[in-house]
This record gives sequence, structure tokens and C-alpha cells, in this order.
Amino acid sequence: PEEYREVATIDGLKDLRPYFRIKIEDLLVGARFYLGGVHLKSMRLSRVISGRVRHQQAQKIVSIDGDEPGIHCGDYNTHLGESPDLEPFA
Repeated sequence: PEEYREVATIDGLKDLRPYFRIKIEDLLVGARFYLGGVHLKSMRLSRVISGRVRHQQAQKIVSIDGDEPGIHCGDYNTHLGESPDLEPFA
């Protein structure tokens, strides 16, 4: 797997986790894509502060992935529909 430590280096916070991904190729049809594993910032700080960190992490992940097709899975540590944390993924 590829490890992207830059997702774990935001504002000097400790205990952030890197982004991991593997590239996969379907040998039958030649399709190529990636599988990405995320574990974004916990909600231990206030929702607003931790939400800003998750937003920055999401921006970095989107920048890493570019236009490559893929699937993310993992723990996003947010409440869907209640905060803009994951807007970069949209």
C-alpha cells in the first residue's frame, strides 16, 4: 500500500492518521482503480475545530487522488448531513 503522511500533518496535531491506498487492476477488462483507507480526525475537540481538521484532511486526500477512479472506506468521524467536513469529496 501507499502511505500518505501529509494527511496526518495538520496544524501540529498529534494522533492524526495517514491515508493509505492500494492500486488495483482488473486483469480481465483492464480497469484500474484504487481502494483508499481513511481514519479522519476524531470529534474529541469541538465539532467546529475537529470539523476544520477533517475538512483539511479531505482536501489533501482529494488532491492526492486527482481524477483517478476509486473507492474510499474507513472512519470519517462526522455526522453526515450536519457539517461541511466532507464537502471536498463531493
